[in-house]
Amino acid sequence: MLCGGLLYPSSADAAPREEPAASERTDRARKFPFSLFQRKKGKGRRGAKRRRGRNKPRPPPSPDGGIWEWVEELGGEIPSPDQAEAMREARADEVAEQTVGDHLGGRPPPEDFYVDPLAALTPDPLMLDQVEAADFDIPIDINPWVETWVRYFTEGRGRLSYKGWLNRSTRYQPMMLEALADAELPKDLVYLSMIESGYRPQAFSSAKAAGLWQFIESTGKEHGLRIDWWVDERRDPELSLGAAIRFLGRLHRQFGDWRLAWAAYNGGPGRIRRATANAGSDDFWTLANGDHLPSETDNYVPKIMAAAIVGRYRDRYGFDRLKPQPELRYDVVKVPYSVSLAAIARAADLSSDVLVELNPALRRRATPEGGYAVRVPVGAAETVSAALKAIPKAQRVAFARHKVRRGDTLAEIAAQYGVTVADLKGANDLRGDTIRVGARLLIPVVGERAVATAAGSQRVHVVAKGDTLSEIASTYGVSLADLLAYNDISDASRIFVGQRISLQPRVHVVVAGDSLSKIGARYGLTVEQLLASNDISDPSRIFVGQEIRLDGAQAAPDPWETYVVKPGDSLGKIAMAYDVSVADLRSWNELSGSVIHPGDQLKIKVR
Repeated sequence: MLCGGLLYPSSADAAPREEPAASERTDRARKFPFSLFQRKKGKGRRGAKRRRGRNKPRPPPSPDGGIWEWVEELGGEIPSPDQAEAMREARADEVAEQTVGDHLGGRPPPEDFYVDPLAALTPDPLMLDQVEAADFDIPIDINPWVETWVRYFTEGRGRLSYKGWLNRSTRYQPMMLEALADAELPKDLVYLSMIESGYRPQAFSSAKAAGLWQFIESTGKEHGLRIDWWVDERRDPELSLGAAIRFLGRLHRQFGDWRLAWAAYNGGPGRIRRATANAGSDDFWTLANGDHLPSETDNYVPKIMAAAIVGRYRDRYGFDRLKPQPELRYDVVKVPYSVSLAAIARAADLSSDVLVELNPALRRRATPEGGYAVRVPVGAAETVSAALKAIPKAQRVAFARHKVRRGDTLAEIAAQYGVTVADLKGANDLRGDTIRVGARLLIPVVGERAVATAAGSQRVHVVAKGDTLSEIASTYGVSLADLLAYNDISDASRIFVGQRISLQPRVHVVVAGDSLSKIGARYGLTVEQLLASNDISDPSRIFVGQEIRLDGAQAAPDPWETYVVKPGDSLGKIAMAYDVSVADLRSWNELSGSVIHPGDQLKIKVR
């Protein structure tokens, strides 16, 4: 099955408005792009743009320290070597094209009307006089802007890049052409993806745009893409294609002209609306030849046209001896639980590298909590579906849960599970360092490492359909007798879907001032029960740090909460927020005065 059967927008949703008839202004732009009036008035504006272009910060070069240099840019994600190489190539293209754009943006239009008759007999080396508008379903203009980019794509560094793009185009264009036709959009829009990413799903720009269509996070989410700690669907060739179709269709309906729609795709619809209003014109070339748009957007439209010209007439420009990549094809299997791609590959006897390549959206090389639709090689769906049932449940765990206890901090929890604080924040959508007692944090430990981590942490198993207590006990390395005791269950056959099964005995860690009578009162147990459960003969002989088993006890809610002091906080403000007194705060935290500092942790008894 090609493309996993994604449903694309209907023509009613995405069909563009009919392109307006060519005006006298557009005809003049095609034949002679700058009028005399524009030349005489335009010098100052072009000079201003030239200065602006020179001052514009260039994209940062790609990190040269290997894979790990990309980790910070990717929000803690560790890229594969292939992914790092794709990002490095895309960044190099970005820097090289910025140089060309700055040069073009600062070059005034030609002023000499005289044409040497002999020079006129010399064939155009770029063969732009042979370009036929009828060969394209997008607007194609011939002017110095387009000429510069055709020259770039056919010479030097630009030629090497374009050859690589053509090699990769055979992998992704068939999917794109089919979807664009279904949406009744121009098929030559494939060249927009070409100049955006070079057909690299893992491309990641200095502006943090990602994927074949280079969506920034906010625009991607706006058009239905999932972007979180586990998944970045901007990288998914099929899903990002659907989002691009929706976005481009909307932009063309809004502006009625593909040139302006492309400019809006690059610079944002609001910027294009303001530019047309300020210029008093909805002609893109009027905007580009004036000081109305950034240099990048000025060059974006001619770059698309140039890429389409070179791609359409590739033989004329000597692009032969290509090494076309095979068309992207796959089947889709719904994986209902969280598991690493490596575990799926082992169970189904597939290459782990192939699964990673087919699923670039899975940032952690694992399916997220709740499962995900995984792309597998064509013909492997049945094998993978059968293998999923055979994967041991312990290997399915790709995350753990941690219940925040009094005194916990993000740094301590991260150290306990061998992850970073940034990972914890990303997985739980935390903006600051404040965590509340009783909250359950998702611990982003991927693959088999989560099993070992889980064995030493306070965890529960939620009963699923088909589960038995003996199976659960075997999966987590706990005896059935202990599991019955931990959960006060007398009949092992009486469990139900959704029931939370404690995998470890509930314990209380003794703190200063504790006594067995206090502990018993808190958990609804007698001193005699605690003595029997813990083989204690003398109730006065307990010590700080000792773990007291609470078999069968139902712990009362922890009344304490940890509050991390923020800038601007005072004891009075905190006391008012929690409906307690300043005296209470001082007493609970052994404070002699009212001085507190950002980052301090205060114990607060919740009433």
